[in-house]
Amino acid sequence: MAAPTLLPDPACLHLRLLDASETMITAVVATTFEEAVCPVCHRRSARIHSRYVRQIADLPWMGCAVRLELHVRRFFCPNPECARQIFTEHLPSVVAPYARRTTRLTDIFVLLGFALGGQAGKRLAAGMGLATSPDTLLRLIRTQPEMRHPTPRVLGVDDFSFLRARTFGTILIDLEKRIPVELLPDREAETLKKWLEAHPGVEIISRDRGGDYAKGAREGAPKARQIADRFHLLCNLSETLEDFFLNKRTALKEAVHDPATPSPVQAESCPPRLSQKGKTKKQEEKSEALHQQRVQRYHQVHELRSQHTRVTDIASQLGMASRTVEHYLKMTEPPQRIRVTHRKGRPKKVAPFQEYLLKRWNEGCRNARQLHRELTEEHGYTASYANVERFLMQCAD
Repeated sequence: MAAPTLLPDPACLHLRLLDASETMITAVVATTFEEAVCPVCHRRSARIHSRYVRQIADLPWMGCAVRLELHVRRFFCPNPECARQIFTEHLPSVVAPYARRTTRLTDIFVLLGFALGGQAGKRLAAGMGLATSPDTLLRLIRTQPEMRHPTPRVLGVDDFSFLRARTFGTILIDLEKRIPVELLPDREAETLKKWLEAHPGVEIISRDRGGDYAKGAREGAPKARQIADRFHLLCNLSETLEDFFLNKRTALKEAVHDPATPSPVQAESCPPRLSQKGKTKKQEEKSEALHQQRVQRYHQVHELRSQHTRVTDIASQLGMASRTVEHYLKMTEPPQRIRVTHRKGRPKKVAPFQEYLLKRWNEGCRNARQLHRELTEEHGYTASYANVERFLMQCAD
């Protein structure tokens, strides 16, 4: 971009007149070069053929639009064999041939287009006192030369959505320079394979857990080392820890000391767990229905996966989350039934009678109704039966 000066290029322009109105500033300028170079044969010429005026938009001054009235000349070419006998002097640092805006104004539009796009760029330009349209900004973006990047040593591969949850593409990123290097039209293994074959030299490929990317990377760059990206490493860690601790529920409960639970000596004589089956018929039926639904989903997921259906497509068809689908695919057998349990509470009104309840529990009495009746008739207990029941559930845990 040109240096910030009053005129686009003071070295080749001379300001003759400055005229201002309420909405526009007009600067009458002329070129200062005595000679011009023929664009065909590159011979210099000082023979002037004629003059004409170009109206060119420039950067605004204090919010007012600026127009350059540029007086340029035509020259005779001194080479009699040149195909162009008459040519116009070129000012590449000021304006492009046939353009109606200065080069520095075009550079500003290009920056706005790349940063904000069409509509947003047009709104910002209007606030800066510049007149343009969304189509102009997008057209300027398309005319810019495509940047060429060397083949990255560490390549990041991930998918993105052209149309949310419908049309997907692949973005390739140089992870060492942290810049995108290519956009692929889809996320197929064959497309990634062809790109890697056309750009040899990739040593490390960081990708997600998708099978297509793994296959494309394996076939397109067999010597490259494949690793999981940081996001999916954390996903793997969290899922592994979740599965591990879910299988260690009993050990975790034993390791945590809860003051509301019985002492270790009393807990040793307690049975391992009080069964919840038959406690509430409605809860039991709901638990059974949810379990059957999970088993059915498990078989549906594995059946679709056997047909080489993608995880995202399975999740879309069954109305499930992709993470849940992946969890089912890791399972080798249908999920076990999860029984309905009650949230543990901290009994308050039953606290003075805990010692008696623990004594009766260790004697083998497991009937909450009977214990509630004994407390009410013999010990003056006035609270509800539910408090006694919750306390017995804690003993069972």
